[in-house]
Amino acid sequence: IPSKCFSNQTANPGKSQTFPSVSTTQQTSQPGQGYELHCKKTELADIIFLVDTSKSISKAQFESMQKFMESVVNKFKVRQDRVRLGIITFSTTPQSDFTLKESVFKRDVLEAIAKLVPRKGYTYTGKALNYSLQFFNATHGGRKSQKVPQILIVITDGKATNPNILKETSDMLRNNGVTIFSVGVKNSSRDQLETMAGGDKAKVFYVDSFKALENLYKNISSVICHHIKQRKSFFVLLTSCEKEKADLVFLLDMSGSIGVENYAIMINFTAELLKSFKVSNKFVRVGLAQFSDTPAHEFFLNDYSKEEEVVSHVLRLKYSGGNTYIGKALDHIKNYFKSSTGSRYGVSKNLVLITDGDSYDDVEDVAERVRALGVEMFAIGIGNFHSLKLLQIAGDPQRLFNVRSFSDLENIKNKEPEFLERR
Repeated sequence: IPSKCFSNQTANPGKSQTFPSVSTTQQTSQPGQGYELHCKKTELADIIFLVDTSKSISKAQFESMQKFMESVVNKFKVRQDRVRLGIITFSTTPQSDFTLKESVFKRDVLEAIAKLVPRKGYTYTGKALNYSLQFFNATHGGRKSQKVPQILIVITDGKATNPNILKETSDMLRNNGVTIFSVGVKNSSRDQLETMAGGDKAKVFYVDSFKALENLYKNISSVICHHIKQRKSFFVLLTSCEKEKADLVFLLDMSGSIGVENYAIMINFTAELLKSFKVSNKFVRVGLAQFSDTPAHEFFLNDYSKEEEVVSHVLRLKYSGGNTYIGKALDHIKNYFKSSTGSRYGVSKNLVLITDGDSYDDVEDVAERVRALGVEMFAIGIGNFHSLKLLQIAGDPQRLFNVRSFSDLENIKNKEPEFLERR
């Protein structure tokens, strides 16, 4: 997995940000200007604005909302193969004004924003959330099937007229892979903003005036950009790096705490993950070992040259049980990064460790020795793992991940990984 395919940013929880005339419940540190520029050049996302146009919003206030949207749009590289944007307005009834499919050039989006007008009516936010889901479909230009992050930005100034369905519709969107960022102005309900964002305050923004909204774009653009890179940081990026050359070794925990059922899930996940790569002698070479009390060799980087051969072997792996000796396994895995076992000079060397438990032996020193060989290590901990030891293995929080359960691991390929958490 070439290092250039991975995010160089991670969430850094910090104090609430303070901006001129802006108060916000947003909790995530704001990445710098260079980060924003990098995001503007490289990221992919499908972003839809869901905009409140109810009767409580005056013409001048609506113009402030338009300026905010324009500023956010200008922070991204808008193209069909990069960032696509859509617009839905709502009051008593929702209405699609601009779809992701129409988002060919940035000027198209900006022209659509300029044409928006307040439509009066009441604030039926729940109904609008339900309506918005269909516009992430491929028919309207959505790219969920391509693992492109799906994002909805809700902008509202009031309390929902139908609050009883707010949680249900918000959860429905999240269950379909859509991340919601909620932006509240003036009299909006902070509780409702948090409900829409799934209780994640890092995705909630609040300003006390429409004029202040115009100043919020830098913060929310940075956070959205940062969110996109986080979600792509491991699994999503696999599909976009399939032609890169890499030496990739998996180290799988088969200790007794896993159990037969969870072991099968891990094996199936690994097999599916391998299908994301162009496995061959020229591009991605794959090796694999298992471990519990002792490491168990499965195959070196030069044992197989075809995807089907690698996948077939993975699906035949046997579970043994035992204790979790990661340090001993890491010492063993050094042999997989030798030229005699298929490792190539000048090609990215990567190790992916999947484990559910604390190691019975020391890992820090041996992990350093593996890294000294030029190996970049990614550690995936499942459940209540020992984060310090896994961090010692990964060597960098960027390469340390937590999945809540084995069943979540199985779903990563099919859903946007909400359950994938940076530690």
